[in-house]
Amino acid sequence: MSKSSEPEDISIPPDDWAVMLRQAGAPEPWADPDAAQRFAAGITFRWPEAPKRKRGAFDRARDAIAELHRVLPGIIADYERWLSELDNPPAEFQDRIVVAARTQTERELDDLHRLFVALPELRWKLGKPQTVPWHCDAARLYALYLRDVDPAAGISADGPPVRFVQSALVRMRSRGPTADDDLAHAERETIARALRRMGKRVCSRPDKSGMV
Repeated sequence: MSKSSEPEDISIPPDDWAVMLRQAGAPEPWADPDAAQRFAAGITFRWPEAPKRKRGAFDRARDAIAELHRVLPGIIADYERWLSELDNPPAEFQDRIVVAARTQTERELDDLHRLFVALPELRWKLGKPQTVPWHCDAARLYALYLRDVDPAAGISADGPPVRFVQSALVRMRSRGPTADDDLAHAERETIARALRRMGKRVCSRPDKSGMV
């Protein structure tokens, strides 16, 4: 996949879209007689490879939280053990020393407990989750299929829409080709799951001509 930050234009003529639709088993007549032309006009680029993100303050904060999750239980256990030892102090301990030690330890232990309880779960994310680029390509293809080919089409790994999306993603270079039948079926299962998660919403980004 290209490492350029600019979308790479993909020119797929209407005749090729028509072949992909028919090979996928799309029912005819299509909802729009110009479906192939509409696909050719509506899908004109693939997404570029996302640049590697540099680690920043958010990453360091997450690392710090993970470290606190790791070490605080042990520190809290040490304080609790110290408190239990103060319940039966050595005879040479003066009462006021025991009271001062207990008060300070209880205060610090309370602070540690509050800090530990306040920590976010490790699955917490400081940034918005990034959508996998090919998911957006698949969602747009499926949306166009519903609009121009079969509005009643569902999402099934072996159904025409997903077969068509699989073929188109390969042609758009969003996904690699799969020759083995079992692997191809597994790939369609992956695409179907992605489409269900996307909730049929369409991701779009303008290409160089302003088309989405």
